[in-house]
Amino acid sequence: MQIKDVLLAPGNGAFFYDDQEAIKSGAIQDGFVYVGAPATPGFESIRIPAGSLGVGLVLIDDTVVWGDMMNVQYSGAGGRDPVFDINEISSLTSRVVAPRLLDVDASRFRGSCTDVLESLERRLPLAVEYGVSQALLRAAAHLQRKTMAEIICTEFGLVLPTRG
Repeated sequence: MQIKDVLLAPGNGAFFYDDQEAIKSGAIQDGFVYVGAPATPGFESIRIPAGSLGVGLVLIDDTVVWGDMMNVQYSGAGGRDPVFDINEISSLTSRVVAPRLLDVDASRFRGSCTDVLESLERRLPLAVEYGVSQALLRAAAHLQRKTMAEIICTEFGLVLPTRG
């Protein structure tokens, strides 16, 4: 197929993950940090640095396209996924997602997303779904020599905008 390899690159997020439950319960902000114990599982303190994981797809022409996996600021609150653990997400992506990526036709965006992200025992964390679909969109655009907007419009039967 068109994907030769899958790369994973840990990184930092642009902000922090905040324990919304602890903040709602009255945690006091002291400068940039919050004083007190976290209330949501996965938090070591009320505010922790955000992590990210880049997923790179090495295509048949050696081009590498990337997607970004990370979570939202208030992880674990209001039905959101738990705190983004880089090691856990990296392991899951290596074991479950990477082998599926190597078997798809990356020129078909929607089909690739379906093949990689669906028909699993349970749904993948949203950060993984977002980052992988982002990389697959870039791969389809590259392989078809189109923009990502053109890919979306074509595959979803939308009219391509002609002005901004």
